[in-house]
Amino acid sequence: MMQNGGFVLGGVPAKELGIIMISSSRRPILPSTVDRTMTIPGRHGAWDFGADLGPRLFDIECAFVTTSPTKLQKAVSDLAAFLVDEYGRPRTMELTFSVQPERSYFVRYSGSLPIDRVIGLGRFTLPLIAYDPFAYAEATAFDVDPGEYDTGLDYDSGAIYPNTQSLQWQYTYHMSSLYNYGPLVTPLRLDIEGAFSNLTATNLNTGQSFTLSMTNPADHVVVVDARMMQVYQAVIGEETTFINAEFPALFEDYMNRVNKLSSFSGDFIFLQPGENKFVFQGESPDATIRFRWKHKFA
Repeated sequence: MMQNGGFVLGGVPAKELGIIMISSSRRPILPSTVDRTMTIPGRHGAWDFGADLGPRLFDIECAFVTTSPTKLQKAVSDLAAFLVDEYGRPRTMELTFSVQPERSYFVRYSGSLPIDRVIGLGRFTLPLIAYDPFAYAEATAFDVDPGEYDTGLDYDSGAIYPNTQSLQWQYTYHMSSLYNYGPLVTPLRLDIEGAFSNLTATNLNTGQSFTLSMTNPADHVVVVDARMMQVYQAVIGEETTFINAEFPALFEDYMNRVNKLSSFSGDFIFLQPGENKFVFQGESPDATIRFRWKHKFA
């Protein structure tokens, strides 16, 4: 369990790393902006082309509290080994703070790591950077089950049933819905496992729609990934998990992928804040559609 005022890095609580987090740690409200402007000779100010958020920096004030210089050195060496991979390169890890345990960032060590040593006490600032500046929470993180259907609930009470994680697609016209509790638009990945021909998927709330003009066999999966802007086919059961240092994967991927972007037309689908209603249409469907997404926060 994460202690109040602590953090978990790479799935390991700070306490297990021998670290305590000091209250003066700096966690910015928002990362710095990347402004796109152009100055024009003879005009005051600058032309504003908008802005984006830059990487998010964390300076976490930490301390090792040990009983001797020897134990302190061991804790320092263990942390150094933890922050890098087997090739000695800083590795990307998930970072979660106890004050918002449902939200995670993907970070890696960036900068320098000096330490002040006094016998068994070592104080240092752990510099971490999230090149994707947003925090993510699981799709089911905010679900509250209001109870069983048809048990006296008022259907206009505002009660929302838990988010669907998958559906059995066996009808030529099939409806479903998802609820995005986050304040930001977030990308949706669809894993369609099994047989179908000529799929059309539509988000009725945003009007975004795409068509896959292809036939998929029963032992294959087609992935339509709005975050990575990819469409590919693979064999069911050949999942693999990896983390890309510059653009971390939020979900497992597949080996031996076949690019199917040429069969795709239309829009990649994103979830707007609030309710998102879907319609799936196709020929001879006998498949499972898995919804892969996370709530997104600035």
